[in-house]
Amino acid sequence: MADTLGKELNNILILGIGSTPSRIFLDNLSEKLIKGLKSESVESEYRYLGKTAAEAKEDSSLYQVKNFKAVLLFIPKDSSFFEVKITRNKFVSSSNDYNSSMTRNFIYEGNFDIRLYTTEEEKKLIWTAFTDVTNQLTKTSIYSKISKKIISDFKKNGYIR
Repeated sequence: MADTLGKELNNILILGIGSTPSRIFLDNLSEKLIKGLKSESVESEYRYLGKTAAEAKEDSSLYQVKNFKAVLLFIPKDSSFFEVKITRNKFVSSSNDYNSSMTRNFIYEGNFDIRLYTTEEEKKLIWTAFTDVTNQLTKTSIYSKISKKIISDFKKNGYIR
């Protein structure tokens, strides 16, 4: 969804909702996104609102957005979860030496609607995106990739320079 605001956004409040695995993912993503926005001269702040929309509505910080020109909201589309994948590596030689090792990877899977709203009198949805994530927790490049894509789209739409 592209829109022209006619003005740039110099500060954005990032809000996240979701399960504990989603919170861990959003905490890591928001850290990269805040750094990326700062390099574009956009101040931002992240707040986690709770596991459900009902919890989020009870959180008073949801309504304290006056100091921000826009709100970027991450909404989980399904249940996010961690999965542990175990890989066994075996080595057997002709001298009957046996060596075994085990690798554990924690995989995060989740889907999010991402929405950008203005905070003016008439709150207006100005941008949307969707992301489907399957990633090892130890691989942090996904956070940079998603952050760069969001910032690139904001630039393309004229929301930031």
